[in-house]
Amino acid sequence: MFKSTTGLCTPSALTNETQPFPTSEEGDLFQSFHCNTSTGFSAAIYGDTVVCVALFGPANYAEAGADCQDKGAYLASVKTSDKYSFLSQVAGNHNVWVGCDDLLQEGTFVWREDGQEVTLIERTNVFDPSDPATDDDLEDCISFQPSHSGLRDDDCSLSQSYVCEMPYG
Repeated sequence: MFKSTTGLCTPSALTNETQPFPTSEEGDLFQSFHCNTSTGFSAAIYGDTVVCVALFGPANYAEAGADCQDKGAYLASVKTSDKYSFLSQVAGNHNVWVGCDDLLQEGTFVWREDGQEVTLIERTNVFDPSDPATDDDLEDCISFQPSHSGLRDDDCSLSQSYVCEMPYG
């Protein structure tokens, strides 16, 4: 057992039908995880989350999404300010596509990773104050642009870098 609050490992009983899994007070289960570095991914941490990420491109939004999917990943979702700060480190000075658009219904922006609609909290925390526009037929895809203070909607046909993400494991 690994106890993240102390950084110590201690032996634990095997789990079976009569021995339940340990509680969170007893410690965290440790598993060996990895990223497929042969396809360009590396492990990264933001907040308490570990993910596999890679910067690719350039490509238009559809090509970027398809390439991530071919690699067993998805265009990165950026739902928190921690994740936004993390993305800015990964992207550097590149404009990058993230997995959010309103292609299915104009004005309803959805995260492609899980199909969830962008919330008001997400709009407040990670989007540029003027974006995403809900009535702009030409700018349906979301990108990170280092020169702005948040995610922005953009023309999906533009060719730019993109960040693919997959669960660490």
